[in-house]
Amino acid sequence: MSAHMNGSSPIVVGPKRVFTVDVAPAPGDFSKAGKHKRAPYSNMMRSFALQARLCRICGCCFIKDFLATPPRSPRIVWLHWYTLYAAACFAFYVWFEIDVVTRDAIELSDTHRFFTKSLLVLLHVVIIVKASGNFLTMVLGCRKMLDFFTAAARFERDVDVPSCKCCAQRHFFWYDLAGVLTLVVYFVSYTVALFHQEQKVDRDGEEWTLRDLVDRACSVFAAILFFVYDSVNFIALRRTAEVLVVYVTHLKEIMESYTGDKAVPCELEAAQKVQAMRLHLCTVQELKDSINGVLQISVVVSSVGLLLVTCISLFTVITEGLQRTELWIAIGYSAFNSYEFLRLAQVSQSLSNAVQYLHSSINPEDISLNGSDFFKINLALLVSMAGSIITYTVILVQTSPDLEATAACGPDATLTTTAISI
Repeated sequence: MSAHMNGSSPIVVGPKRVFTVDVAPAPGDFSKAGKHKRAPYSNMMRSFALQARLCRICGCCFIKDFLATPPRSPRIVWLHWYTLYAAACFAFYVWFEIDVVTRDAIELSDTHRFFTKSLLVLLHVVIIVKASGNFLTMVLGCRKMLDFFTAAARFERDVDVPSCKCCAQRHFFWYDLAGVLTLVVYFVSYTVALFHQEQKVDRDGEEWTLRDLVDRACSVFAAILFFVYDSVNFIALRRTAEVLVVYVTHLKEIMESYTGDKAVPCELEAAQKVQAMRLHLCTVQELKDSINGVLQISVVVSSVGLLLVTCISLFTVITEGLQRTELWIAIGYSAFNSYEFLRLAQVSQSLSNAVQYLHSSINPEDISLNGSDFFKINLALLVSMAGSIITYTVILVQTSPDLEATAACGPDATLTTTAISI
């Protein structure tokens, strides 16, 4: 009452405000809890933001309004000027690469080191097929990729995956910065080597003409298109797999909250929560199958192409040395793609380990006896032991001195045995 008389607002004593934040503040620090707001985009979309912009510039991302400001629902638009732009970019890239292959093929008329030169032409063809396959995969699979990002955003809302606007921005910023630095180093090295190769073809001592400048500009633009087309599948699959690891880790943390002091007292409620966890894990599996189904063919083609390029480069280095500039380009290309493939394998293994840990927590299957962690005692062990026994027996029989002596006197022994029988 005195508060009304003094003109001030009354003090209302109510229940304590509970801050529900995506990223927990430091222990005891509740002053920053209200500053954490959920990001307008999902972690999955944010992880693909940098690559989506690069793909959009290079004409291989038909998802419009992917990260629009203010947020809008992304959609696929085919009848648009961007379709003509994408077709022009791809046609320019194919024309530029075919021109390079044609110039190399003309040198095959010289029969000197014909096999090595033909391998270098094959190297260019493999790279063109690989990049073109990735471009077509992104274009034809854009609808499935949009469905994948939509399903991932729905899953993040259902299980409340941490997605703080300020913290996630800093997290993905450092990831994007590391990726940009890697791309810049590789792109600059590739462009410098490409200019050095073209400079050998040009006549020395002459000033650059307008045509030379246009050729250099076309080379830079073609290098950008090549780099984006060539690496889009590995990078996209790796970044999405990293977010899937975050999903599984979040599910593991939820599962661990069911034990210890926070254990669910009711057995029925605990069973329902475990069943819900199983369904969430199945959803993660479906998300993995969705993105893997879009990019799996291009990953196979890229892996085979990487093996061919590496083998051809090593063979040419052994036979001719490092005198040709294109060999340096091929070696750098092989090193970068091998690095990306290694990172993809590491993320895939991390995802597999996280799912295996969570699966064993929900439904432990491997509780068989073992021999001091060297082997598991089960029926499969019997098959392995039988195979080992057969293999070892065959080795002993074939390396036995008695068998060698019998084989040496085999014809005479056969004749003697025949005479006695007669």
